[in-house]
Amino acid sequence: MFLTLVQNVMRRQLFKGSMHRGKYRYVRPIKMKDMNLLREEYEREERVMGLLMNPYLSAEESRGHTAVHDKSYKRYLEIKEMRRLKKLKENITLEDRLKHLSFRDVWD
Repeated sequence: MFLTLVQNVMRRQLFKGSMHRGKYRYVRPIKMKDMNLLREEYEREERVMGLLMNPYLSAEESRGHTAVHDKSYKRYLEIKEMRRLKKLKENITLEDRLKHLSFRDVWD
């Protein structure tokens, strides 16, 4: 009995109801370490965005840099087209549908 009394007293001191929801939820205090981590994350994101906005190659350089690999790029496009066509169904005509009905043509 004493043990449950101690548990109830301790539980009441921490928070009422659910720990993560509601009016009496537990909100962790913000520390300087958390602020520094968030600042570093924003700085890293800013560096990455700067790299993405300023590409390594200029527009003229990027236009002609695949001229050497043009044959392999054409082959890649052919393979891509073959895969696309493989997904499509074949054209089916009415004769193909009704071919099983004319297995013996005795009047011809």
